[in-house]
Amino acid sequence: MDSEDILLPVLIKRCGRLVDKRIDLLLKEHGIARSQYRVLYYVAQRGILSQKELLGILQVKGSTLTLIVNALVHKQLLVRVTDGNDGRIKKLQLTPAGRKRFKTIPNPGETINSLLESQLTKRESDDLEHLIKKVIAQLI
Repeated sequence: MDSEDILLPVLIKRCGRLVDKRIDLLLKEHGIARSQYRVLYYVAQRGILSQKELLGILQVKGSTLTLIVNALVHKQLLVRVTDGNDGRIKKLQLTPAGRKRFKTIPNPGETINSLLESQLTKRESDDLEHLIKKVIAQLI
């Protein structure tokens, strides 16, 4: 084992990449990208929200979000609706097909969490959560 492999930052980054890879593979089975899932998730949670609100939640560039939204509109999973009070504001909403399809996609976070917890005892899982939160607190 390379000495760099045992450095905590390297292990943490590798773990994050592997989680991302698993999520991408899971979502690929449903014909959707992780970025698209995140948009669908938040729109499904809120029912309707503006692209500006979504920018604040996702913390991505406006041009990036526009590309994601355009792809979801093209797939007929999302629709842009004009705000009743201000015609310049476009709000995002799931289409009926989008609501139906979203319900068939397993939540990747819950899926990965279940996978990890199946390999750990309750004590190990609790300890790992505590340690990760401790590391995060040090890095903020």
